[in-house]
Amino acid sequence: MSLYQVQKLIYQLNRDPRTRQRYADEIKNTPGLRDRIKGMLALEGERDPVPVIESLLNRADYVNSARERQGKPPLTLDQMLHGGFYGPINR
Repeated sequence: MSLYQVQKLIYQLNRDPRTRQRYADEIKNTPGLRDRIKGMLALEGERDPVPVIESLLNRADYVNSARERQGKPPLTLDQMLHGGFYGPINR
């Protein structure tokens, strides 16, 4: 899956374009993040990656909105991937 394909998946989910753009920029600007997301998609949703990446982004939105209310900085997608929720990655 190319960077374009990952970004396209993010834009298809387009709940809040500003939030989704932030994630697209993070994927583009973080070395290796695209490959780590591709690996997670291969482990979790090889047949249909859309619900899997949607889950990641929705989880990040939920966690980061709670963190914002607590005055804490947002977690990155990398931190979300390796925070324990995605079992196969964290073994």
